[in-house]
Amino acid sequence: MKQLPETNLVYELMYLAFIDIREEAVRTNNKVSYCLSDLFHGIPGIILKQLEEGNIDYSKVMDAIREKAKENGSEKWLQHNISELRNNFQ
Repeated sequence: MKQLPETNLVYELMYLAFIDIREEAVRTNNKVSYCLSDLFHGIPGIILKQLEEGNIDYSKVMDAIREKAKENGSEKWLQHNISELRNNFQ
């Protein structure tokens, strides 16, 4: 029996966690949790696999995150946290 590689297992678990968080956010009407889980749920299952395979680079991952943030209204959250992370890095 073929076994799922550990990296794929981690990606799939992250994907499922974000989906569960999003579903709970809908149930409890938590818009912030919904937007954040919606923003990142597709990253592990799709984009990180492409990154690992060399089909895309990190700038494309960030482009996808920024596009999704525009779509779901979490653009201010994303930009604020990117700025904070960059400032704290220096």
